[in-house]
Amino acid sequence: MRLAAIDIGSNAARLLISDVLIAPNGKAEFLKMALVRVPLRLGFD
Repeated sequence: MRLAAIDIGSNAARLLISDVLIAPNGKAEFLKMALVRVPLRLGFD
């Protein structure tokens, strides 16, 4: 299963894509597939 998360801060937006593997004992393991950071400026100076 693949999951994605978006984080928007005051100076950048980040996108994290992870692959989730479920072990036979029920524990989840998250493998980072991609992390993209885009700088941006929100608000006024």
